[in-house]
Amino acid sequence: MPAWVALGREDEVWSVVVFLQALPGTDAPTYRRLAFGQVTAATEEAAEGLWLLLLNGPTGNGLAACARCHGAGGGGGGDPNGAFPRLQGQTVEYLYGALQSYALAARPSGIMQPVAAELGDAEMRVLAEHYAAQPMPAGPAVAGEMPAETLALGRRIAQEGLPGRGVAACGACHGPKTGPVPALYPRLEGQYEGYIATQLGLWMSGVRGGRREKPEGAMMARAVGMNPDQPGHQPSMRPEEIRAVAACYARQPRPAPQGAVAER
Repeated sequence: MPAWVALGREDEVWSVVVFLQALPGTDAPTYRRLAFGQVTAATEEAAEGLWLLLLNGPTGNGLAACARCHGAGGGGGGDPNGAFPRLQGQTVEYLYGALQSYALAARPSGIMQPVAAELGDAEMRVLAEHYAAQPMPAGPAVAGEMPAETLALGRRIAQEGLPGRGVAACGACHGPKTGPVPALYPRLEGQYEGYIATQLGLWMSGVRGGRREKPEGAMMARAVGMNPDQPGHQPSMRPEEIRAVAACYARQPRPAPQGAVAER
């Protein structure tokens, strides 16, 4: 039995457990939908090489198919719970950097690391350019109603942060803001609530922001008031504040696609 390569990602391990528990009562069409995602709905407009990469994954690893989780259009496979993030609207630099981080285990994920580790540099660039150029879905990624006071709290944290606890304003790096958003940081407008909340939880628990993260990761850890050099540091954001920020960003309009960017 192979070990899970990212021991801190209990959220991923539990998702596999839930899938295995549901498997005995799953019929064949449901299994194909869960295991293969949206690959059968992809169009023939993609270039042949990209399409084969999306469908089959890297050479020698047919299960590692990008489109099975993220969809050929980068919409996260249509999962409103945010198990897989929306990739449209992100910059090429961010997506390419994320794949590099997963491949090097600098960003922990037992799901993404084996996939990214099989990709060559050219494949990473092709995939980053493809997903960054995909059209935006209509409307925000809203998952249910949210009280007005919760959204107000989320907007306040996004615009002002929590100065008393060392939490910076989210919008300074992630938008929405006047002026350009740094290319190496993800845009959060219209992202799934569940995905944003899960990622913030990983920062709060110290799973993300460790010594192996790229410099941007260490900066993010400090921006949310967590010190990666102090094990056992208490979370700087409460669960209700994390939910408020996630709900606020999920209801923001999606940014325009960034497309390919120049080499740095």
